[in-house]
Amino acid sequence: MKNYQEWVGALAAGLLILAIFTMPYEYYIFLRWVITAVSIYVAIYLGGLENNKLWFFVIIAILFNPIFPFYSDRSFWFFADLISAGLFLAFSKNKIKLNKEK
Repeated sequence: MKNYQEWVGALAAGLLILAIFTMPYEYYIFLRWVITAVSIYVAIYLGGLENNKLWFFVIIAILFNPIFPFYSDRSFWFFADLISAGLFLAFSKNKIKLNKEK
C-alpha cells in the first residue's frame, strides 16, 4: 500500500464519526491524540503542496490538542466532529483522485 495518505484521512473520519455516540472518557482522550497527530500530518503534507487548505487542519489540530484541551459542551463537539470528519473525508477523496490521475 504505497499511497496510505487516503487511509489516514478515512481512519480519522471514522474515529470522529464514532465519537458522536456516547463513548467512554478514555476514547475521547485517545481521539484527541490521534486527531491532533493526523491533522498535523495532513497540514504538513498540504503545506508541501503550497495549499491553503492546510489551515483547516491546523485549526483542527488546535481544537483537538490534548496538551491544552479545549472544553465545551456535547452539542459543540457533535458539530466539530462532523465538520472535521467531512474535512478528513474530503482530503482522502482528493488524495484518491490525485493518485488516479497519475
